Amino acid sequence: HKNTSTVRSHEDGQLYAVKRSVEPFRGEGDRQRKLTEVRKYEHVGHHPNCVSFVQAWEERGQLYIQTELCPGTLLQYCEEYGPLSEWQVQTFLWDMLQGLRHLHDRNLLHMDIKPANIFVSSTNVCKLGDFGLMLELDSGDLRDAQEGDPRYMAPELLRGEYTKAADVFSLGITILEIACNMELPNGGEGWQQLRQGYLPPEFTAGLSVELQKLLVAMLEPDHLFRPSVEMLLNSSLMQKTEKRRKLVLLAQSGFQQCVSMYKTVFRFMQWLWGALCSPTQWLLFWHPTVPVTPPHSPFLLPLENCN
Repeated sequence: HKNTSTVRSHEDGQLYAVKRSVEPFRGEGDRQRKLTEVRKYEHVGHHPNCVSFVQAWEERGQLYIQTELCPGTLLQYCEEYGPLSEWQVQTFLWDMLQGLRHLHDRNLLHMDIKPANIFVSSTNVCKLGDFGLMLELDSGDLRDAQEGDPRYMAPELLRGEYTKAADVFSLGITILEIACNMELPNGGEGWQQLRQGYLPPEFTAGLSVELQKLLVAMLEPDHLFRPSVEMLLNSSLMQKTEKRRKLVLLAQSGFQQCVSMYKTVFRFMQWLWGALCSPTQWLLFWHPTVPVTPPHSPFLLPLENCN
């Protein structure tokens, strides 16, 4: 459990998010468990679709983790702007697949993908975050593995089978939720039906055939037949989305550069106008300084001292 605050760095003046553990370390074992999350952030590295780790430190027995700041989560975004258009859903899906590919290429399993753990940047780019439950397949030790939110959990996790396909299932449930604006069951028959490959037609009827096919594949009950992230990105729907997404990102980048250039020119014009309009600066510019004493050679002594 952590408290998150927005802080401004003294080093670069930028805003960041800082998470502080609520309780002090209860001992060395608890300290090492909390430091594990820091090591997980370090293993993630940098990617435009993953929340960037900046630094971590200990102070008065508590752990602080500093990351990049995003205005809010996908859950908050949907609550404010939902229901989302299918174009937005496809764009967000492409973003999240990019971030998930970055993790899977490093043999990392997120294990807790859901709208509350997906962050939306100021330019509406989705980023995977909250890597507290992340598993490292290369470590070979999955005894401490923990399941995330049961509403998004893949069925094979109940049998202790931890694979990359579990993340694909959780992402599929997430897309189903935001695309259909539906409330996911926490258990019971509805929970079982979603894990048996049944998608409620009363919710999915408004989706395109391409997106429905993609969701069916991502929610395949047998994880051995579930598509990988790479296969999903190579689908015709994601290929079309990629072209559109890259054009939007290129336009956003160009716009930001123009705004930055405009601000620089504007600040220079402000300085120039202030310099020209200041009476003191104006007079100093047009009138040379009058010497206080007449010019003379420093080697000549005053007349009264010559005698």
